[in-house]
Amino acid sequence: MNRAIKIALIAIVLLGIVATIVYFINDDTGIGKVDAIAKTDFEKEIEKQVKSDIEGKEYAVASTAFYNVLSEISTEASIVNKDGKKQLSENEVENCKKIAFYAYEPIFEDYQKAYFTHSSWSEKELNALKSRAQNLLGMNIAEGNAKSALSSVVANVNDYYAAWRIVKSAKSCTSVAAVQNIGKQANSYKRSPLLNNASLKAGLESAFSDAKSALANNINARCRKVAQSYQYYDSYTSFYSDYLAMNKLIDEYVMAFGGESLFANSKGLLSQADDNAMDYFD
Repeated sequence: MNRAIKIALIAIVLLGIVATIVYFINDDTGIGKVDAIAKTDFEKEIEKQVKSDIEGKEYAVASTAFYNVLSEISTEASIVNKDGKKQLSENEVENCKKIAFYAYEPIFEDYQKAYFTHSSWSEKELNALKSRAQNLLGMNIAEGNAKSALSSVVANVNDYYAAWRIVKSAKSCTSVAAVQNIGKQANSYKRSPLLNNASLKAGLESAFSDAKSALANNINARCRKVAQSYQYYDSYTSFYSDYLAMNKLIDEYVMAFGGESLFANSKGLLSQADDNAMDYFD
């Protein structure tokens, strides 16, 4: 055979081997599914059950079947023969779990993706999704895209609750720094899929303005308290210290966010209280 042809054939064979290796390394699950080929009788039995009860089924049905299969594997694995050896080897148990996992994980993944596109989410369902994703990750089978998808479910649920905490805390801001932090944190959660949730999206969009309003209300309330209680101070000096502090709070707010008109009434009250305090402590 021509030497050049031999070299070409060898190259083709080598490329084929490399392509096969790359395929299994880059398999969407992150694990070469060749590892989950049924070999023993029990593995074949599990494979048959998985194809019948899990593959192609809708999420709720597949979920029930998946955990039934895992329970069956666990039960079989707990059996010890008369010779003291377990009914199933560790490799058999692992392979059976992989057979079930590979069939169920894509169904779960499709379901959670679809769920997060909804405009309204149930906390009960979110917690169930997070728990299920954690259980699947805990099997230590998921790798690559599968592991990333499952981890994203956990992260999305955690971020959902974290984002709501930011939204709710916006209405109790008492400093310029707190308001600025609310704005920064709220912006960090303005991403998919969180913004698919209509209520959360609205909350995140209004968080910064809610925080500013909360701070303005807090400052005005504190100004009124100082202005209305000048006669209870020990001296004009102690009153004037708080008078200056209130004006400083107003100036800090206006410098950061504008809105000087928000404090016109408070400024008037403080000025009048200052005049009254000077007469009172004269």
